[in-house]
Amino acid sequence: MAMESNSYFNYPDFRTRLSALRLDRAQTPFLYQRLDLLDSYLDLTQPMTGDYFVDGGVTILDLSCPFVDSSTACTLFRIAMDLFLYAYPSRAKMIVADKAHKYMTDTPAARELTDTFLNIIRQQRHLGVRTLISTQEPTIFPRLLDLCSITIIHRFTSPEWYKAIRNHVPIENKEGGSNKEKILDGLYDIASLQTGEALVFALSALLLDENDVVLDTKYRTFKMRIRKRVTWDGGRTITCLS
Repeated sequence: MAMESNSYFNYPDFRTRLSALRLDRAQTPFLYQRLDLLDSYLDLTQPMTGDYFVDGGVTILDLSCPFVDSSTACTLFRIAMDLFLYAYPSRAKMIVADKAHKYMTDTPAARELTDTFLNIIRQQRHLGVRTLISTQEPTIFPRLLDLCSITIIHRFTSPEWYKAIRNHVPIENKEGGSNKEKILDGLYDIASLQTGEALVFALSALLLDENDVVLDTKYRTFKMRIRKRVTWDGGRTITCLS
């Protein structure tokens, strides 16, 4: 339809053509159920516009609806990223994927989203975009870890998570000792982090010691103190006890 009119895809015209097909009545209830779901994502009352994004603004894509499964969330995320990347291509952009473990699961749609992230990160200089991914499950996309310019690791105690990142981040920087001892030392360093602390691996980072000597951080991690949270609750954990 877009090629016929040499313009945008006309959704109302698409619905009209679809109704004129006279499809099998046994299939139309399922078809219109999916179309009704699609309608819930569209604002058909407003005129069509290409200005989805504002200079210096933040666009939030909320995919926390209980009726949206992970595959649908990944598909919507990919559509939003395509619109974002090709709107004003000369301007600096940032893509932030928060709680990525909730939708980037082991599904075909999630794998396609991971491939999209990989392509964006590889072409970030040409696209003028930087990508931030936050997750509590580092085992779901290990390929992304190899392309991270900065990796920030907060406290955890899971041996499986540690196995997922130890081949991508040089945490075991202890000299001497067996491989088992190095693994225990690395996991101990992460599990011993306090609230507001993190281990950071950044190849291009420049750090100065107390004597203003530049430290080499290319092949090791370093500990960093994170600023206090600015949310109203300060990140306080909700407990069953007052």
